[in-house]
Amino acid sequence: AISYTDDTILNGINYYYALTIIDSFGNESSSFSSVGPVMGNSKPVISNLTVFMASDGIVKINYNLSDDENTTFEILLEYFNGSDWQTAVSVSGTGNQTNGVSKSISWLAKNDFPDQDILNARIRITANDLQSVNNQSQLESDEFRLDTLAPSAPTIDSLPEFTNETPLLISGTREAYTSVLLDGEEIVSIDASTT
Repeated sequence: AISYTDDTILNGINYYYALTIIDSFGNESSSFSSVGPVMGNSKPVISNLTVFMASDGIVKINYNLSDDENTTFEILLEYFNGSDWQTAVSVSGTGNQTNGVSKSISWLAKNDFPDQDILNARIRITANDLQSVNNQSQLESDEFRLDTLAPSAPTIDSLPEFTNETPLLISGTREAYTSVLLDGEEIVSIDASTT
């Protein structure tokens, strides 16, 4: 099979290719095979990528996307698991996208990458304009904190088996930067305290 990559293609110009064969004795074929036209295609450009994990546990990803041909792109989101890149599945905002600024992706990381607390997490966006050449670009994020690790259960100091005290004081300990819920209602707000 013949394989050649033309790295000189310019966007929007039609190219035609004619091939002949030369053997080891310098004899060149008289006929040639031609192909064309092939139009030059510019790579999509991903820029201004920002990533942060919101307090609701969703990773928010914002970026700009452009391409000289104003095509539709296939957008893919991946995360680095410490050894290789994995496709993020629990996402919205990927798939077919168009040129634009302030594009966004939301990733529910706890579904794809549970039980993690990583200070130097990274994601990568791939944009593919589905053209035959020069069709794909990638941009990797700066490091961010990814926390999908549930906190340890709080401890509760012992309570008397019977009491007639009103009010009843319930005390114990918790991890720092957590809140405490009682029957689904917050009774202690998030702060640095462990009591």
